[in-house]
Amino acid sequence: MYSSTAVGGVLYKAPVLVAIYKGSSLPSSLFQEFLSIPSAGSQLGPLSYKEAMSLLGPGDDKSSIILFGASVLGATASASDYSDMYSKYNNYTEHILPEIAGTVLAFTPIPRSQVLKGVEKGNNIMSPPLQNFVAIQFHTQLKPGTTSVPPLVANARKLLLTT
Repeated sequence: MYSSTAVGGVLYKAPVLVAIYKGSSLPSSLFQEFLSIPSAGSQLGPLSYKEAMSLLGPGDDKSSIILFGASVLGATASASDYSDMYSKYNNYTEHILPEIAGTVLAFTPIPRSQVLKGVEKGNNIMSPPLQNFVAIQFHTQLKPGTTSVPPLVANARKLLLTT
């Protein structure tokens, strides 16, 4: 996940990784190399579903407008596809900087096994492809007190969602 926060017209960017693993402990064979990467901080330990879902905050802030968008990259997406999406996200964020409190871009891998489990339980309204894919979510939080979406943001979102 990439988080950008606007403070006084300056954009502060931070890559954040949230890895959720179901099990009593992290298997070192899967996570050892990842955990050895230097970081500004980490939080390792068991979390309930409710705790995991609250990692981005309680979601009860009513002081600003938050816009959500989504896309998907298929199983055959290349590293350049991810780089392209990240570049578009950065350009979008910098373009709308005067109007925002912050933005988030998140990549969520969805394995085929998860999709099949959903199908087994009766499917859902999304009808995802029966293959591995990566969901791309982004949100834009407007400055507190903004009561409508400024044209600059609306037009930039249209461009981001259609290219």
